[in-house]
Amino acid sequence: MRPLVLIGFAQSLAFPEAVFSLHQAGFRICAFRRPGGMSLSWKGLPLEEVFEITAPEVSTEQAVVDLRQAIASRTDIAVLMGVDDVSLWLVNEVASQLTRNGREIRVANARGEACAVALDKARQVDLAKVAGLSVLPTVLVRQVADLAAVTHFPSIARPARAITLTASGALGKGETLFFHAAGDLAKVTVVDPEEPLLVQPLVHGVGVGAFGFAGAGGVDCLFGHRRLRMMNPHGSGASACEVARPSEDLCNAVRAFIDAAGWVGPFMVELLRDDEGRHWFVELNGRLWGSLALSRRNGFEYAAWAVEQALDPAFVPRLPANPPQRRQVRHLGREILHLLFLIKGPKTRFHAARWPRLLTSLRGVLTPCGPKGFYNFDAAYPGFFLREAYGTVMRTLRKGRS
Repeated sequence: MRPLVLIGFAQSLAFPEAVFSLHQAGFRICAFRRPGGMSLSWKGLPLEEVFEITAPEVSTEQAVVDLRQAIASRTDIAVLMGVDDVSLWLVNEVASQLTRNGREIRVANARGEACAVALDKARQVDLAKVAGLSVLPTVLVRQVADLAAVTHFPSIARPARAITLTASGALGKGETLFFHAAGDLAKVTVVDPEEPLLVQPLVHGVGVGAFGFAGAGGVDCLFGHRRLRMMNPHGSGASACEVARPSEDLCNAVRAFIDAAGWVGPFMVELLRDDEGRHWFVELNGRLWGSLALSRRNGFEYAAWAVEQALDPAFVPRLPANPPQRRQVRHLGREILHLLFLIKGPKTRFHAARWPRLLTSLRGVLTPCGPKGFYNFDAAYPGFFLREAYGTVMRTLRKGRS
């Protein structure tokens, strides 16, 4: 009998495909989830138990207590895995406490300094420059006066940290801002030094990703995708993507970046390919990513490999002799939301210039596709991807009305 893995949050985009990857590798699985909301993202999956814990966005202290209690209730839990930024932070925090208290549980995520890098986009930008990846002109804004260095318009201001610990002891995420002209800078009257901003020029392009695995065999099993459609054309994860293997030059730069970060395990380097074909560094996803389905449909079982590595640091992943081939994958729920966002229309002049045509997207969404071409499909659980798609649409619509 293979070890038991505790994985969460169950509401995360990558969660179902990660569960299918672990199940296929023979691991036993239990999960943790936030309370409330529509919970179709875990029902019907091969899970021995599901623990409900306080959302870290409400209280990190209580979330840590709840997760530790869940672990204490199952002495057979061997590996912890987080599949989003919040759970990455939470698992790192809980694992550190368990180590101090004498219980050894392996972690299939970045720990310590690597975890800090995974959650800090400003540090990632610095590492990317050193590694030779192309980086857009970047201004780190820690106080209002730093905005004077912003000279490119339009620009986008993103939180420099993926998540922030607020004064109330909860995890939060800052707001993304757009500066269309110099006059827009005056709208920012306060900047919290604990929640700095990264300001970069807005550039038209296509989102691409370079995936891989770092371990005893070095940085290997490189793969990649490009976005065909984004759920929200203003900027979001993909609703449909296709294989786009990175060039050797880009692979070398990614390897240098991962080495500089001291990274271990699976990773996804997100980039933007502009109209001239240049790849601009966006960020490192230091946890499993949304388009995991495309990797899996081509034999790259990054989730299972991460757990294997946690159990045996000498583990070296190997692709199957005759890996499956799947050119594209789509998320049914996100495809529906993509069409709804198109109908709603662009919010800015910048986005209006490249706003997708509704009829073009409609043809893409309605193009026949077998069930294996969708996120979250597994032959052993054939109806799950439909239930999960319904949950995705309903959660987003309810959030939009709140």
